[in-house]
Amino acid sequence: MNDIKLETERLILRSWNKSDRYDLMEGLNDIEVTKWKGYDNCPYTLEDADKEIDSILKKYENKNYYNWAIVLKDENRVIGRVGLYDIYDDVAHGGGIWINRKYWNKGYATEAMKARTKFAFEVLNLRKIENSFFEGNGASWKLQEKLGYKIEGLKRQAIRCRADGIIKNEYITGLLKEEWKK
Repeated sequence: MNDIKLETERLILRSWNKSDRYDLMEGLNDIEVTKWKGYDNCPYTLEDADKEIDSILKKYENKNYYNWAIVLKDENRVIGRVGLYDIYDDVAHGGGIWINRKYWNKGYATEAMKARTKFAFEVLNLRKIENSFFEGNGASWKLQEKLGYKIEGLKRQAIRCRADGIIKNEYITGLLKEEWKK
């Protein structure tokens, strides 16, 4: 990832480090967050946070992987994550965002996603970003739709969520560079 930092009015998007473990654990130790992520346990422990940070740090060696800790400037603490993954053929084939529930409904997700999108299209010169959301996660779809994403497909019974054990359908979404420019 080459330690790329993005800054917005209220947020800093930066590389993860081991000292973020407590903020990571707090944010993901909440079923209302993890039930929409799919791959995280709930309860989410410090050991889980340590493993995830170690995994992220190893993936930073891959130039096609961007995973930022979302830091709230006023509190100097991590309140979530946003990323771009599996970048090839000028397309990010994955990515997403989560925010600690204490910070929901304050516009932080929109602010972080806008910064990530601008980076993807203006710096990486991608032609498309793909995302997804699980059926029932209206907040994720509302955020993506606000940014111009279109639903491109449905993966039926895509995943059994680790946090709640429920098998979920996953909508695939996409945003083209020319749609973003509008």
